[in-house]
Parts: sequence; C-alpha cells; structure tokens
Amino acid sequence: MDYIDAHKNAGDPVVSFSALAAAMGLTSPSLAERRAVAMAWSGAYRQFAISSEPIDVWCTRTTPSSKRHPRMMDEWIALDYDVRVIDPGFSIEWERAKDDATRKRVRQWYALHLSQALVDARKEERRAQLVALGLRSDRAQSSSRPEW
Repeated sequence: MDYIDAHKNAGDPVVSFSALAAAMGLTSPSLAERRAVAMAWSGAYRQFAISSEPIDVWCTRTTPSSKRHPRMMDEWIALDYDVRVIDPGFSIEWERAKDDATRKRVRQWYALHLSQALVDARKEERRAQLVALGLRSDRAQSSSRPEW
C-alpha cells in the first residue's frame, strides 16, 4: 500500500483485500470472512470496471487470478490496464508470512514467475495490436499513473 499511497491522486479509489478486511474489523479472518472480503473486492472491481467515465482505480491482488477470473492478468492486459508488479523479493515475503496459509500464497506467487519486464512486454504487444486496429492512438495520460 505504500507504493499506492505515494502515487495515487486524492480521490482515487483503492480496492485492496487488506484494506477491505480492516474496514470490516477483521484482523485474523476465518475462511468464511476471507470469502466475504473476496466477494467485496470482486464486487468493487466489477463495478469500477464498467464505469461509464474514465477513472483511475488502484486494485491490488496477491495472485492475479480467481476462480471466477482464472486469467485475470490476461484480462487486464487485453483491456489495456496499467499493471504494476510490486515484488519485494521471496526472502522478504517469506519472513513476513505469519502462518502456513500465507506461506502457501508466497510460494504460489513466486511459482508464477511474474515480473514487471514480462508484464511490460505483454502490454506493449497488446498496445501495438490496439494501434494497428485503430483502437488506440496514444497512451492515456493521468498524473497519478506512474511512468516506467
């Protein structure tokens, strides 16, 4: 969240599992509570995705997929979203993991081998397709979007 706080504009919505859980007063959520938070995340994401006006929304995901959207990263790239991989490194995340469930998520994330370079290459390929189709002529600009 530090990265988002440093780069977003005032008023930019943030869709974050941890922020939603905290807003619900959940410090160590049970499976049922985690599902409720996940449903809140999914509902907020879906509503923002169909907004009739352009809006910068900061969505955070530990893993870029879900049961409903197993290829969420592909969806985001196809929709020409800006995607930022924030990766402090396996050893740091492993140290932060407090329980087996969190350690499992750390292993799952690093098994994906996602990197900013990989995401950027896929975004550039998609943007070239959009330009060739006449659907994009220039990169959308927003002061809250970081340039990398």
